[in-house]
Amino acid sequence: MQKFLRNGLALSNCKAPLISIITAYWHLALGVSGKHFLYTLCFMLFGYAQAQSPNSGAANGLTDIKPLFVGEQLPDEFWTKEYLFYTNGDTIRKNLSEYKGKLLVLDFWATWCAICLAQMKDKEILFAKYPNETAFLMINSVRTNDTYSTIAKNQDKIAALSAEGQVKSIIEDPYMQRLFPTGSYPRYVWIGPRGNLIAVTTALSVTEGHLKDMLNLLNQSYGTK
Repeated sequence: MQKFLRNGLALSNCKAPLISIITAYWHLALGVSGKHFLYTLCFMLFGYAQAQSPNSGAANGLTDIKPLFVGEQLPDEFWTKEYLFYTNGDTIRKNLSEYKGKLLVLDFWATWCAICLAQMKDKEILFAKYPNETAFLMINSVRTNDTYSTIAKNQDKIAALSAEGQVKSIIEDPYMQRLFPTGSYPRYVWIGPRGNLIAVTTALSVTEGHLKDMLNLLNQSYGTK
């Protein structure tokens, strides 16, 4: 793969398809410079080997909403739409307006994904360290073929692997799958304080070091903490 240069920095160490680098470059280059550009680009494209694919093919009826690209603004509907929240067998519908202005990370998971369950506790503990700057939400989309019943059936097993000893997730969701289509799990969607899509990564990029770097980058770029 040929090198792309910006401010003397080579991007050849980012192992990603060339078209992905070009797309990411045009979305990010105007607002991020130097090592922060290189870090963000590598972070955004890093590591697809750890994900697991669902048992079924493409989900039904999930192509009517155009997927978002990195750098694009989320529609207002993302924040105002009511989602089905599951908490230890209880459900409630509510929107995501309380998370606006924070770094919001969505964890797309499935009950049959062993990697998802193994990562759950560490990710919950990590984001709990930064409650004022970040929010972390688990998302179980319709593409996983999980339902309320399958999640409730596996509740004890899943809860035992969580930091809080309970299962908390948006479930049976078709909308986010349309905005952030994924065919493998776990997948993490990073949404910035200004409501733009920052990155889509695997678990390998969801570490305390990467999170601190991202918060510092956002603070420098947007003036947020």
